[in-house]
Amino acid sequence: MSPLALYELFKESTGNLAFLHGTLLIASTYQALRRGVPLPTACYYHSALTIRQVNASLESYEGQISEGTLATIACLVIYESAVGPTTSAVHIDGLEALVNFRRNRSHILVGYLEKLVEWYVRNRS
Repeated sequence: MSPLALYELFKESTGNLAFLHGTLLIASTYQALRRGVPLPTACYYHSALTIRQVNASLESYEGQISEGTLATIACLVIYESAVGPTTSAVHIDGLEALVNFRRNRSHILVGYLEKLVEWYVRNRS
């Protein structure tokens, strides 16, 4: 990711509580995997808060089509793929359904969300 794209990612994450926790989830998971140590408590904490926030945002139409919700689900997919690929199928299906839902309503993926989803698709295997 370029420095500008990374800046945009963190700028967006600080404005959306669910995406903030999703971003922190990926960061803490990455650090643990990179060091070869067990996942810290922070991973489970941010995972629980991320899922709670996503569930709350999916209750409204605006939440279902928001880029923050999609980006947060993408964070969950990345996390689950890293720690246990068999558990990510539900969130992959949900992400795909929401992307199609947005497409059908002429909402276009832009900016950081498009890059995040494209990055996951390229690196999931």
